[in-house]
Amino acid sequence: LGSTVMLQSWPMDVTFPSAFDKRNFPVFVGRDKELRELVTGFWGQDTEPEFSRIQQQKVLLIVDEGGVGKSAMAACYAKELHDRGAYDGGVYLLDAQSTSSLQDSIRNNIDSLADRYSKHNTTLQEDYQFFLYLLGQRSNVLLVYDGCNKLDVIEDLLPTKAMPLHVIITTRQSSEHKLFDDKSSKVMQLSRLDQDHAVKAVRKWEEQNDDLVSMDEEEKSSAFRLVDHPNIAGLPLAIRHVGTYLKEGSLSYQKYLEMVEKNGTQTMIPWEVNMEEATKKFLGCRDVLNIASLMDCNNIPDFVLEQAAFPNCGDDTERERLLQEAISRLFGFSLLQKENDQFSMHSLVQESVKQAMKNDGTLSLHLRRLSTCLTRMLPQTEDEISRKEYDENLTRHCYMVASHIVDAKQQDEECWKMLQVACWLAIHNSHLRKAEELCEGKLEVANTAQNQHSELESRRHLQSLLDLAKVYLKLGKPKNAEELLQEEFDMIPKPEKIEPEEIQLHVKNPKRVQSQTEQNSFTITEYKLLKHYLSHYQHITRCEGLYYQPRNHRF
Repeated sequence: LGSTVMLQSWPMDVTFPSAFDKRNFPVFVGRDKELRELVTGFWGQDTEPEFSRIQQQKVLLIVDEGGVGKSAMAACYAKELHDRGAYDGGVYLLDAQSTSSLQDSIRNNIDSLADRYSKHNTTLQEDYQFFLYLLGQRSNVLLVYDGCNKLDVIEDLLPTKAMPLHVIITTRQSSEHKLFDDKSSKVMQLSRLDQDHAVKAVRKWEEQNDDLVSMDEEEKSSAFRLVDHPNIAGLPLAIRHVGTYLKEGSLSYQKYLEMVEKNGTQTMIPWEVNMEEATKKFLGCRDVLNIASLMDCNNIPDFVLEQAAFPNCGDDTERERLLQEAISRLFGFSLLQKENDQFSMHSLVQESVKQAMKNDGTLSLHLRRLSTCLTRMLPQTEDEISRKEYDENLTRHCYMVASHIVDAKQQDEECWKMLQVACWLAIHNSHLRKAEELCEGKLEVANTAQNQHSELESRRHLQSLLDLAKVYLKLGKPKNAEELLQEEFDMIPKPEKIEPEEIQLHVKNPKRVQSQTEQNSFTITEYKLLKHYLSHYQHITRCEGLYYQPRNHRF
């Protein structure tokens, strides 16, 4: 890989992901059957299996709807079997929500296995191949792809069949993928909880005795009716929010049931009930939820929430106090989970908050707030971004916000800066698939705005074209870059006179405009830039078959 690597001295510490710690899954009931099924699927028997050396690869997919407890199932299996010594080679967690989160988690795992690994300018495939090489030095390994709701993300990033290890994949996708047709893969459909276990889970979240025998008949009847409600129906995520609401509000099952039935079955999703109650107690809870819902669901830093949720509070001490009050409310209602100075938020809760912002028309406002906050923390030019490494969590949040900007077709200055910086970060960090996705989205946003025919929009369009062409080149697709620029070049009217010696000047400084008419001058500049880079990509395409190291252009 062209990197200097030193393996950690053997024996190495057994790796276990902190995200799978039992403290993150305090209530886990009614899954004994499924846990035994996992053990049998991997080890052949569910009672006192012999944990001999793994001889062949086994893949198991845990599938079903969001909020049913797929991650908790994988975590509890991994923790129990790890504690029993089954996976002495370690348990390795890969965040498979997106290609960039997958690459970051692969790199983090590499850091735990090797010293002095240079990950600058390495691709996702290169990182993954080196990660597999390191795993090959160990025996009895469990590899978990968590949150892979689009199996295409990992289609080319699975261990070869010859590699003996166990693989768990959690996903909402339940069909129409070759993994489900693979005879070496097993599928476990994770269902909702039955009545008894659902009530036990509610009582555990209430911090009550979960022994149903201790409940009187009236209380038990209300509890059973509650967990059978259409918007709860044994879904563990819904049960969690019901239990925390009952604990915070000191309500009986009957009172909660009356409240739900009074408001109808369509609107009273348990986490939305908790949002409403938390906001009643402190209005700042809604601002924090709005900002958190636009970021990646894991490792949300408190300083970003503090700056973006309360931008009009000039005093840092007061802003910190407001955040802490909001966090304590949201944590109590299980809307946010806290670990050290960072937070997480379930993706289904995020979707509900984003939908509420779309309905009340505040999505654009909060995207601008968050974009302004994040861009203040980062350089504003590609050259500056390329000179240092950035925290991977902050980078991933930038990607998520940029994706929301593309979806919303936001064209204001703050959001455009955020989108531009996110593209540069993706290119700099060699998150090339994410860079391609963001650059294509940026070009789409620029094309939407270009209908205004202003010079600013034309510049954005040109910048987006050149950035996307650069990504295509880094991905080994120079022909795509050539076709992209050729199509644009053919649409530009050829200026009457072009001075060849001025081409390089414009390449170095495309913003320089010295003509009488600004728009006409920019058209000439655009023509020269495209002609220069188009000839460059045409040359690369003609040299197909020769090794080529792309130059790091600064457009």
